[in-house]
Amino acid sequence: PSDDGIFWMTFEDMVATFDQVDICKVDDNAKFSYMQVDESEAGYAFVKFTVDNYCDRLTTFAVTQRGCRTEEAEGNTNFDLNSYTRQVDVGIIKLASNSKGPVPGNIIKVDGGKKERSPYALRDTYLEFDGFEGGTYYFYSDIHWNGKAADKTFCVNCYGPQKVEFIADESLDCNKQDIR
Repeated sequence: PSDDGIFWMTFEDMVATFDQVDICKVDDNAKFSYMQVDESEAGYAFVKFTVDNYCDRLTTFAVTQRGCRTEEAEGNTNFDLNSYTRQVDVGIIKLASNSKGPVPGNIIKVDGGKKERSPYALRDTYLEFDGFEGGTYYFYSDIHWNGKAADKTFCVNCYGPQKVEFIADESLDCNKQDIR
């Protein structure tokens, strides 16, 4: 046997060993970019990011929260998949005019992405685009934390053909209702 991570097991053994299976899309040439975010007092967050050039293939933007592996690695054996959140909403917006700022009527919601999430928002909620224009955007996340969540940090990330620069920017002062 080689040490390449590939193995075979019966379905019965798999069900007895694993309680969750994630299927990942892998692109050996993709770049991964991320930034850790603390939830704002408002209960939602806007994170500015810049895409230098047109992304000509699959590009995924996501919000990722703590999961079982993180909790277990830190010795927390009382962790439950429902300990953090029940619902996560994500979106991407762009300003129609940078000179006007983030005011109602100047905010454009970026459509065309495929949104995916697990039924209980167990760890990742993401938007996936077949192509993505270069420019400056804001990633929007509205996380409805479960009352058990003590740590309300999460990561915004991008997996695609180029690095994306996420920027801590407190200047976007708009309400989540402005982007709907």
